[in-house]
Amino acid sequence: ITEQVEAEARLRQQATLLRTILEHMNQGISVVDADLRMLAANHRFFKLLDFPDTLNREGVNFEAFVRHNAERGEYGPGDIEAQVRERVELSKKFLPHRLERMRPDGTVIEIIGTPLPSGGMVTTYTDITERKRNEARIQRESNFRQRLIESIPGIFYLFDQNGRFLLWNNNFESVTGYSAEELAALHPLDLFEGEDRDHIEARIGEVFVSGTATAQAHFKFKDGSTRPFYFTGERITLEDGSPGLLGVGLDMSEQKLAEDTLARQTHILKATLEAMDQGISVVDKDLH
Repeated sequence: ITEQVEAEARLRQQATLLRTILEHMNQGISVVDADLRMLAANHRFFKLLDFPDTLNREGVNFEAFVRHNAERGEYGPGDIEAQVRERVELSKKFLPHRLERMRPDGTVIEIIGTPLPSGGMVTTYTDITERKRNEARIQRESNFRQRLIESIPGIFYLFDQNGRFLLWNNNFESVTGYSAEELAALHPLDLFEGEDRDHIEARIGEVFVSGTATAQAHFKFKDGSTRPFYFTGERITLEDGSPGLLGVGLDMSEQKLAEDTLARQTHILKATLEAMDQGISVVDKDLH
């Protein structure tokens, strides 16, 4: 029986190794057979889900764990027997599943169930509370950033050194008439023509070299029309360490119209004064 003894020794060694691995995992793990009887569970499973030691024994039916949870309110308000029956009947189907459940203490557990070929289920339980908090924080920061971007007057944009737009506000789309997909495919220079294009190209180069620049040029929209804009550009470092250009563009049409009107009125006034027969002089409060 030498081979049998050696085989049994190997099995015991493998079982010991498996138990050691399970006990050192940061995830809770449970294994049930086709009759929902507990075959194995590591210490993390009982600690993470706060199950009593009385349930920590081989052969305990899965229903006992469900009932314990239902009685202490893990599944929320409702009829305990109905909660137990519903979950046990669902478990008997041995369907693969992945879900998140928040425990009464605020801990969020990710539960992943994988059916066994011979019947039964292996289930892992992972504490993702910190991850969910980080995701919520990132989402709040993203929402704040977007609100800040949308509050900027004029158009806001960010593109990399290859001229690929990475970020922009809604004003950019509404003003130019381009959709988000179209803007993503455009190069910043595609929005200018002639001398303005050359001028903007030089200013973009100046931003990436010196760090900042400003420019005035006619901005070309999707319908082919143009309007005068004042642009500012600032070099920043992107997440991958490469440089990017962060900029704002302000529509100068109204200001340009006001300046043209003032210049025209001034010209008319000067022409009127010069055409008068009387001599005219103007002095300030200091008689200058």
